Parts: sequence; C-alpha cells; structure tokens
Amino acid sequence: MAPQKKIHLHDLEQWHSVQSAREELGLSRQGIRNMLERGDLNGVKTRVGWLIDPASVRAVRLRLEDDAEREKRAERDALVARATQSTHRS
Repeated sequence: MAPQKKIHLHDLEQWHSVQSAREELGLSRQGIRNMLERGDLNGVKTRVGWLIDPASVRAVRLRLEDDAEREKRAERDALVARATQSTHRS
C-alpha cells in the first residue's frame, strides 16, 4: 500500500466543497458525487461533507474542456466535409 501523504489544515482550507466543485465544473451535485465514488475526483468525506482536492478539480475541468474542444472540432470537420461534398456534386 502506498504511504499516506500528510495533509495540513492550511492545505485542506483550499480544498473544494461539493458546491464549489459543482460551480467550477458545471456539474450537478449527483455528478460530483458519482465522480468521487468512481475516483475521477479525489476527495475526503468528513462529518461535514466532502472536501475535494483542488488539483483533482482542475484536472477534471481541463479534461472536460478538452473533450468539449474535440467535440467542436469534430462538428466543424463534419460540416466542412459536407460542404465539400456538396460543392463537388454541383
């Protein structure tokens, strides 16, 4: 088993609540909880709720932005391909 990294109180103060992670990622409360349960987000469950590692939130945000950019590029490429096909048929 990997050694546990010590986390200091000052570091935990920087961690996200479920609400702040929701706001940063644009996801629902259940979406955040699902990501925590799957391990997509790193967090610690406390008596007052989840605390979520800000580096983990940042990594997910970047991945979501990359996914969105890939989808936009694919849509644009499909539109260009259709336009090119239409031009060649005329």
